[in-house]
Amino acid sequence: MQETDFFTRKRKYINPRCWQLIREASTSRYLQKELPEFVNGFHISTPVVNVSFSLSGIQVISKHYPGEMQMIGLYHPEKVEKAILMGASALQGLLSISISTHPFGLWNNLYQPVRTFKALSLAARGKIFPQTSFLKRFISIVRRPANPHRLKYLVHGNLHGGNILLDYEHNDLALVDLEMVHIDSPAVDFAMLWVTHYLASPDLAGLFTKLMQNSMPIFSQPDIMLEIQREITIEASLMLEKARNNRNNKLLAGSQMLMNEIVECSSPAELLKY
Repeated sequence: MQETDFFTRKRKYINPRCWQLIREASTSRYLQKELPEFVNGFHISTPVVNVSFSLSGIQVISKHYPGEMQMIGLYHPEKVEKAILMGASALQGLLSISISTHPFGLWNNLYQPVRTFKALSLAARGKIFPQTSFLKRFISIVRRPANPHRLKYLVHGNLHGGNILLDYEHNDLALVDLEMVHIDSPAVDFAMLWVTHYLASPDLAGLFTKLMQNSMPIFSQPDIMLEIQREITIEASLMLEKARNNRNNKLLAGSQMLMNEIVECSSPAELLKY
């Protein structure tokens, strides 16, 4: 996959998420060093990133890859099988990294509390469920401890299908948008990528689950499945709010359907199996 042109993101200092952008350069360098070059025959890379400061904010310039977002392939029958496999390979590549030293410090301690707070705040403001019984179920799932066994895996932190770029012809894939990379439970990235597949088709989410459980048995462990359910629940609530704010009716319908599935399923296995 050849790098062509440049992609620029800017955030003003008054934006609380502005300071996340500073992390892009260090996380990119770390991944370029530590990621395996190939997984399942697919070449994995990350873009070279440069961070600069101006009077008004922070700017990140990264070289742009010409690949197609992984989520797009899930909607095309001729691509879907390879899209699932390449997405799973990206996740496997991240989780294969042996953690020794890392530049992620403070973010390791902020990621989960911030996301949990956002989800519970939405619930408190009546943005999730009007039904009391469903709301109680939602809160009980979200309040489970995050990463209770203190597992140390490298996770992307925002590994949806839009942040994995695929070049089907050359069997290349690239990981982009690296500002949330940190050390956490493998359930974090699994859950986000699972949601991408679910929104395309619940059956595809089931295929993704089966593929990952066969290749990485950790995802079959009951305690990890509980964590996955928690992460999916948080992600679904944040997507629901994003869809409302952006007036994205398709995402709103998919997020609401997923949220209903979450609270109606009696166990994580029932949610994930399809």
